[in-house]
Amino acid sequence: MNDGLNSSVKCHTPGLGYREPSAGMRESLRLDNNRISDECTSRHQISLRRATTLMSVPMSVVVVFTVQNGLGKDIWTLTPEQINEFFKLFYIGEHFYAFTVMFAKTNFLFFYLRLFSDEKFRRLTWGVIWACVISAVSFLVATSVQCWPISYTWTKWDGEHQGRCHDINVQTWAHASVNIALDVIVVAMPISQIVRLNWRWRQKVGAGNMMFAVALLITFVSILRLSSIKDFMKTSNPTCETISVVYFYDGDEQFNI
Repeated sequence: MNDGLNSSVKCHTPGLGYREPSAGMRESLRLDNNRISDECTSRHQISLRRATTLMSVPMSVVVVFTVQNGLGKDIWTLTPEQINEFFKLFYIGEHFYAFTVMFAKTNFLFFYLRLFSDEKFRRLTWGVIWACVISAVSFLVATSVQCWPISYTWTKWDGEHQGRCHDINVQTWAHASVNIALDVIVVAMPISQIVRLNWRWRQKVGAGNMMFAVALLITFVSILRLSSIKDFMKTSNPTCETISVVYFYDGDEQFNI
């Protein structure tokens, strides 16, 4: 595995992650500052937004270091140390992603609690908040112990270490599917409350169409992400084949923020 195997290179797109995550970090921080400057924003809402933004920063940093350790290159052009670091960073990034998406969803939901006073809707909102938290925690626990010993997560590739792993593909698909369902629910929830507002029907239809469009976009992006993660842990060239997975996760994270 060395850089001299240029004739064997079929995947060489490093460097993409150097700019995109950095731009994402700058944009997230800029949006966070703009939101916080809003005098109508509560302290509680500010805390959630800051938490979401702060969790997105290390995720973006992880993507940058993943690029430095081989993302976008063929695995046979890398050193064993780089491959270990790649899988280790991918493992760390999964944890940050789950936290960021959870904070983004709950940020929306706590905003609904401030905006709408209907008791049934508020109970539903709290139920969805807990569903988001439970989903994130379940994924974090499953991800943390996906292999045993944990170090086997980033050393199993060489076939020289002993350990066992559960089916990562099943876990990833399950988490992504639950996320799609929660995304659609979170976006669609306010429609029932908008109908009751003292607005003109044209305004109600406009707001409903906007939310439907957002839900459709989220679902479309999530489906694309599902197609990108298909059997991604079974590929023989993970540093090349997982580049679409990383960018979809990073893009999904920035979109949620």
